[in-house]
Amino acid sequence: MIREAYFDAQPEAGRTAGRVDLLRIVGAFQPPSERGSRKRHTLVIDLDDDDDALFEQMSKDTRSKIRRAMQKDALQVAAAAAPSPADVDEFADFYDGFAVAQSVARVFRPRVHALARRGNLVLTSVRGEDQEVLVRHAYVAARGRGFMLYSGSTLAEAGDSGARNLIGRANRYLHWHDIRLFRERDFRLYDFGGLDVDERSPKTAGIARFKRGFGGEVRPVYSSTRAHSLRGAAAQWLLARRGVEF
Repeated sequence: MIREAYFDAQPEAGRTAGRVDLLRIVGAFQPPSERGSRKRHTLVIDLDDDDDALFEQMSKDTRSKIRRAMQKDALQVAAAAAPSPADVDEFADFYDGFAVAQSVARVFRPRVHALARRGNLVLTSVRGEDQEVLVRHAYVAARGRGFMLYSGSTLAEAGDSGARNLIGRANRYLHWHDIRLFRERDFRLYDFGGLDVDERSPKTAGIARFKRGFGGEVRPVYSSTRAHSLRGAAAQWLLARRGVEF
């Protein structure tokens, strides 16, 4: 059996220990006990604050663009807290188009379908005035934390600066919608799913600046993958050959 454990550094205790061939721990705030864990960083927003406080911690530029999106851009947001298999495939089709344009990995569909079956997947989107989807987000929703798994947009298809600016505002507005959505569901943290604190490239540094515009706290997170059997080692090798992070 292959298992992903989100946000839990010690998921093997008890009933699962003897039945897992390949275990991946994702986004734990404490390092896993086994060797080989990877330390990265993420940006989290504490959802104990009220809407006014959450909005005020954003940068002036981010607040201004969200206000314009809400008041002038005729955008429509939607959320699926219990997405159907068709919803999941619709998201994956959209994101895969984005991934090809941006030269990043496509959606690993078995992962998102498994999350949806367990009730741990939330999908959100924002449409423009013409009813075309501009941005889509996918989250792991577990253990009081809304963790961004994928974020895709139609930015590569935008024909001019006006269209690109609209998509940028729509993305900020969707993040604000999602922050409030998780707060209303009594989640404790909104997690941007990673942050480049080392400016490894101009692209990832720009994404980090976008995320930091929402305020929040930078925290280290740890992930690891361990095979517990020859079957697990073979599965890990095959997934790596397919370009799947596991």
